Amino acid sequence: GEQRSLTILEDKEELTQTLPFVISHKGDTVIHLDELFQNYQRKADHRRLTVEYTANPLWYAVKALPFVLEPEERDALSLAAAYYASVWSAVCAERYPQIRTWADSWRNQTDRISGNVFDVEKQKELMAGLSRSLKRLQKTDGSFGWFRGMTGSLHITLSVAKQLFRAAKVGREGNVRLVSFVDVKAMMEYLIREMRQDLHQEKRYMESNGRSLYGSAHWADYLYVATLAGLGNFGDEAKKELHEMVGLLMRDKARLSLYERAEAAVVLRRMGRDDEAAQLVRSIREHLVDGEEGLHIEYPSNGFVGSDRKMAVHTMLMEALALAGGADKAETDGLCRWLLSQKRLQDWGTSTATMDAVYALLQGQGQDLTLQTGDEVRLESPKGEEWAVLQTSRDGLSGLGTVSA
Repeated sequence: GEQRSLTILEDKEELTQTLPFVISHKGDTVIHLDELFQNYQRKADHRRLTVEYTANPLWYAVKALPFVLEPEERDALSLAAAYYASVWSAVCAERYPQIRTWADSWRNQTDRISGNVFDVEKQKELMAGLSRSLKRLQKTDGSFGWFRGMTGSLHITLSVAKQLFRAAKVGREGNVRLVSFVDVKAMMEYLIREMRQDLHQEKRYMESNGRSLYGSAHWADYLYVATLAGLGNFGDEAKKELHEMVGLLMRDKARLSLYERAEAAVVLRRMGRDDEAAQLVRSIREHLVDGEEGLHIEYPSNGFVGSDRKMAVHTMLMEALALAGGADKAETDGLCRWLLSQKRLQDWGTSTATMDAVYALLQGQGQDLTLQTGDEVRLESPKGEEWAVLQTSRDGLSGLGTVSA
């Protein structure tokens, strides 16, 4: 320090704060920003404010896609989520060509989005690359390990299968790219073998003890994946086992968790057992509460439920209510409001939670990205000075817009 100059760094760190707001009624709504900038402390300098508003929640699903496309880890769950995101990106690009213009303008606000996000040909290449990466994690018995070198896992395989079959339902191109690399048939044969073994163990226990062991914790997941893939992909024996599993689960519905109940409702609806599905949905609705953030499940205050688990339960409930119970608009809007309130900056915390949210929003909604409104957002100083104006009708797609100050 006596002979050379030393750089003195500030004792500060860049922070990003978010303040979500929801407007669900007509008229003027004033939103105070006092919570931002550490309550306007003098030391909080280099302040920047961005206000983002849309009349269409589907846009938040689309905006999350780029943050899943390039996984930080090459694990099976992240790769499967990225594959699903890639399929949706290609579908959005084909369905809404003008989305490229929006992506170009948004790229100026973040370094996480590239020019290839809504390029159909680039996404086809990415699908192929992700499929090859997934294939490296697939074992000879058809299962998937979490990371390379790990043994195959039933839980991981079910999670990967769910994302891949959801992707296959979205676009045919994604299905073609997938089966070129991943051995989907071997994956399903592995799941059938594992569940068959569980079912036989259940039957032996019932014969010896006169009561049900209630199978394994993966039964509902397996039934969900099986009906998502389509029962036409199963032989007669496997189909018979599926119906046996459903019967055993429904024999003691009280033992089902909320997540399993929602999964079972979706399964029953896909199998054409509408009355039983509606019965489960009625029991699910009893647990919903309408709070400030929207319609959601209220958990006991004396317990701990991780945010990932809450997201998984909520998105499965949204699918169950939409499929089996015919959720009305007010209920759908309330569930969407809670889901959007859980968004952290550009995603929902993890790739799996993010793609669950994307699935719930994009699959469960009847509207598309071309919704137009005449809403207007004004950004004013405390003295009433107008800083910026955002009109949703200026956007050619959905009314998504951003203003900065």
